Amino acid sequence: MGTDKGLVSYDGVHFTLYPFDENLSNSVNSIQEDENGVIYCKNFSNQIYFLSNERLNLDKAFNDLISKKKLSIVDFSVLGKQKVLLTSNQFFGIASNKHFVIYQSNLVENDFYHLSYNTVSNEFYISSLDNILSFKNKKLQNKIKVKNGGNILEFHQGTLCYSAKSIENKVKVGDSFINLSNLKQTVINKITSCESDLWICSNDGVFEINLDKKKAENEFLKGKRVSDIVRDNEGNHWISTLDNGLFFMPNKSLKNLSIQQIDEQKKPNFSRVKIAKNGHFFVATSTGCVYEFDKNGNQILKYQSENNFEIEFITLHNDLILTSAAIFKVGNPKPISEKKLYFGKEVVIDSYGNLFIASSSYAGLLASDFKKHLIIPKNYKSYNFRNFGINTSFLCFRERRARTVFFDKISNIYYVAYNDDLYYYDNYGKANIIKLPNNEPIIASEIIQNNDGSLWIATTQKGIMQIKNQKVVQHLTAKNKLTSNNCRRIEIDSEKLWILNDKGIEIYNFKTKEIKNASANLCMKGITINDFVVSNNTVAFITNEGVFYTNKNIVDTDFVPQFEFTNLWVNNNKIPFKNHIVLDYDENTIQIDFRTIHYKSLGDYKYEYRIKNSSNTWNAISSQTPNVKFESLKSGNYIFQIRVKYDNRTTKIKELSFEVKKPFWLQWWFILFEVITLGFIIYFVNKNAVLRTKKKQEVKEQLALSQITALRSQMNPHFMFNVLNSVQGLIYSNQKSKASEYLGKFSDLMRKILEASDKKEITVEKEFEMLEMYVSLEKSRFDNDFEYTFSLPIGLDLSQYKIPSMIIQPFVENAIKHGLMHKKGAKELHIIAEIVTDYWHFTVEDNGVGRTKSEQINKNFKSHNSFATKAIDTRIALINKIATSKIEIQIEDKLSNSNESLGTKISILIPVKII
Repeated sequence: MGTDKGLVSYDGVHFTLYPFDENLSNSVNSIQEDENGVIYCKNFSNQIYFLSNERLNLDKAFNDLISKKKLSIVDFSVLGKQKVLLTSNQFFGIASNKHFVIYQSNLVENDFYHLSYNTVSNEFYISSLDNILSFKNKKLQNKIKVKNGGNILEFHQGTLCYSAKSIENKVKVGDSFINLSNLKQTVINKITSCESDLWICSNDGVFEINLDKKKAENEFLKGKRVSDIVRDNEGNHWISTLDNGLFFMPNKSLKNLSIQQIDEQKKPNFSRVKIAKNGHFFVATSTGCVYEFDKNGNQILKYQSENNFEIEFITLHNDLILTSAAIFKVGNPKPISEKKLYFGKEVVIDSYGNLFIASSSYAGLLASDFKKHLIIPKNYKSYNFRNFGINTSFLCFRERRARTVFFDKISNIYYVAYNDDLYYYDNYGKANIIKLPNNEPIIASEIIQNNDGSLWIATTQKGIMQIKNQKVVQHLTAKNKLTSNNCRRIEIDSEKLWILNDKGIEIYNFKTKEIKNASANLCMKGITINDFVVSNNTVAFITNEGVFYTNKNIVDTDFVPQFEFTNLWVNNNKIPFKNHIVLDYDENTIQIDFRTIHYKSLGDYKYEYRIKNSSNTWNAISSQTPNVKFESLKSGNYIFQIRVKYDNRTTKIKELSFEVKKPFWLQWWFILFEVITLGFIIYFVNKNAVLRTKKKQEVKEQLALSQITALRSQMNPHFMFNVLNSVQGLIYSNQKSKASEYLGKFSDLMRKILEASDKKEITVEKEFEMLEMYVSLEKSRFDNDFEYTFSLPIGLDLSQYKIPSMIIQPFVENAIKHGLMHKKGAKELHIIAEIVTDYWHFTVEDNGVGRTKSEQINKNFKSHNSFATKAIDTRIALINKIATSKIEIQIEDKLSNSNESLGTKISILIPVKII
């Protein structure tokens, strides 16, 4: 489409405005397509463009010629495998980007006006003031002398058509002139050939030329300045106007009911339409009139009421025409209700011949002769009479605004749709209310009856309801079937329910329970349907552009949506389509663009897509969504499938296959490399583990050796010598029993030490038993000035705790040997055991001479050997190497305020271990 914004395309859902490469004006016209499908157009600044890669690009050959010669363009063409350019006095051809003059006008021919191409004879035609010239193979072939030149040219199936662009309205097709009696005092803008159809676009609408009758008829868009009409592949027609935009006409077979001999400025609006049994149309207007047309659309009679207001309903009953403004007899243009009466919103006839009326303030019964001959149904005499006009009264059911009424002739029940509830009056004259299952009121706009006796109710807010035996048995809403809940009119036709809502006309099939959009095949897009009727094979409807009718079966015409992939984006970069697309592992964000051409659906369709090899579930998106995007796809093979769903049908599946390769670390060669590398790692780890195990075994052996060494050092030779001297002295002093006791303790101690020597760990209980024996034997070497104490945890079973064997004894021995042995006066030794935060705290505390003085004393003895101390240090270091929790030794020198030694305190911290 050429617009004042530029070149625009429309696919039935989306409008696309194409940007210019460079331009002096946005407005474009003269849109053409060459044999390769390339679109051309020109703007109002004499620049010619072609569409490529979604942009309008300047055509170099055309524009070089225009700018070089400073030409003013009349028209151009890219048809017939050649490019030609028409100015006001020259006709140029372009080949291989070089231009040449085909023809130069003379003073007699004057200016050129129009250019057209005959695809049958491969000739170009040019109109001038007095002639129509034809050219073939760059040569002038013929001149046709014409009157009133400056003609619009067109070819229809090889036949030349032309007309002067004036109000004289002469159109010639071949050798025949067309009867243009419908076109009076209007300008013809274009003659357009649409395959088998030929159209006249004028300032008073568009007309189809009946070539058999040689007459312009079948008018559309009367009063609008139509510039062009085209036909698409679905058979739809698109009509462009100069002032009112673009119109979509899906059905060319629409016929128009036009009022004859009336001033267009005084033309009334149409309000209601009905079709009689004989096929005649009755159309009501906004001025209180009813027009009758025969089944061929010819106007027969005008019925004029005395009320100059809009007619709100038409009811046909036998030979009566009942309206809100008056009641007529067919064939009589004057009303039989002579008074200026208002018959309300609806009137129907009951079984007694009474008029059942829905008015703006009541609902009730009125005598059909407007006198007092009302036949009151049995059990209805309790209702009151109210005045209707001057000498007439009616039986009032309820004083409340009524919207519509219906009389069920099968059950003789009266139904009234008030503005607050739906009532029915039964055979007993009782008023009853029908509500929805949730007890909400039903505010009906129309009531009709099906062949099975059930009622269908249209509402303006809650959709459509079916009622059987005064109960709602089915409810159609926008949530389950309809496109809108605002339903104004309904009609029943055989097995279908026709519904008029604010979205157009829809058809509900009683058997399939499916809804079909009928507006797509009935009416022009952009035109509102206000009323309709279905009778026999005809559907007629009132719009803001007039009254139209056609064969009702046109709604069953179906065209399959045309789907295509348009673009493929990988990581936001556009790539070409291939049969099978292979992508690297990091090219895993994919967007697939697509488009569907299906004008008749008016965008009322959905896309369904899936990845075939990963899910069987179809995902639905609206027609407004033109693409699907996948992000962070895993490596693998994918088959993208998509289809279009419309009217509960689907198109054939379209597929796009692509592969996202695995990253290099998942490729077979890399996996093999990883396996080999892993094998080497396992080998070296295993080898290292064996070395560590061997080293640990060596540490254990060193530990065992250390234990033996420490055992050897537990009892130094001085201790053993002193013990034996003590025993000898007791024997010499004839204290044999005491000597025997002393020697027994010594032997018990030696036995326990030997028992513990082959064990890594012993219980705390046994450790302290040995310590008790050892310290008691050492005490015998001192005078009575040596005292010792053992402090153990109360309530703790020491036999359940393990520590390294003979770990404390060397520290006790050092305390005695180096701390207390050299001290004068009272000597004290305290051995304490306690658990603090998962650690045993063993404390050996003495009041000896201290470490500093002891070292000085030991220096005087060259034979001093520190082997025991070194052995225990080595042992603890070895234990800590293979243990998770370490043994800690803390030594504290106790000092007085005058910095004199008060002894030594040793803390041995060993992790608690329970048997």
